[in-house]
Amino acid sequence: HGRVVDQHTNGQREAAERVDTIGAWDAFLGLHSTGYYADLARERRAKSANRFSALSPPPPSDAPAEGKGMDWLTVQECSQKYQQAKKDGLVEGLNWIRGRHG
Repeated sequence: HGRVVDQHTNGQREAAERVDTIGAWDAFLGLHSTGYYADLARERRAKSANRFSALSPPPPSDAPAEGKGMDWLTVQECSQKYQQAKKDGLVEGLNWIRGRHG
């Protein structure tokens, strides 16, 4: 009986391995949080996380240093500033379609 469970768990581990994303490993670990295959999955998840973080692009070289020049805005801050400008009538006449203005 234990072998059948191990084969089933191993099959799920192999499926997560084929996808090989953090989400796939999280899904596997959500089903199997302990044991040999869980330990392997945690190792593979860490490896995937390192690989994906290494692929993240560096900040732009022209990014202003913190506290100097224009600060980078979060999406929420941008949205709030846009809503305020819209309320103040500063975006009248602009045609915003699919992220483009014309």
